[in-house]
Amino acid sequence: MYAKDIVMFCEAVAEEICYIKMILLILEANFGLSVNGRKSSLFSIKEVAHIEELVGVLGCKLTQYLSLGGKLTLINAVLDSLPTYVMFLFPIPISVVKKLAG
Repeated sequence: MYAKDIVMFCEAVAEEICYIKMILLILEANFGLSVNGRKSSLFSIKEVAHIEELVGVLGCKLTQYLSLGGKLTLINAVLDSLPTYVMFLFPIPISVVKKLAG
């Protein structure tokens, strides 16, 4: 099983990238999800001096800086998907379901 899209935001610090890599490995082991590093990309919002090291830790490819339009598209995609994730995390009360149904 593959997760379609994963978006993570963090500082460009090797220690934080290592933690993210460990979290992804734990998710793979516990839930059977698989992260394909060849299809994954690392985007930098600003200039990072040691970005090749970070790419090596994650095992993904480096993609050029995002343009303003790319940043807006990424932010919109994340914000659009948040309600769906929240609905899966918390059960909806029956009274709310009945009101929505009609």
